[in-house]
Amino acid sequence: MNKYAYRNKLAVVTVVSFGIGKAYAKELAAQACHAILAARSKDKLDAMEREINRQYGVQVYALACEWEKVGRIAPS
Repeated sequence: MNKYAYRNKLAVVTVVSFGIGKAYAKELAAQACHAILAARSKDKLDAMEREINRQYGVQVYALACEWEKVGRIAPS
């Protein structure tokens, strides 16, 4: 039995436009895990959302955002 059960869970995956984030998002989808995908590029996110949804049939939500600016405290 798999120690980690991802089926029908929801994961947040960042930097999914390329590299490890993209591979991780696909691996979770292959294990029937739904996902919120976050990256800067809206076009790449939309393409990734369609690809994962079509290939794995899980629910995917794309969130275009600039992580560098989220929660930043303005200098005084």
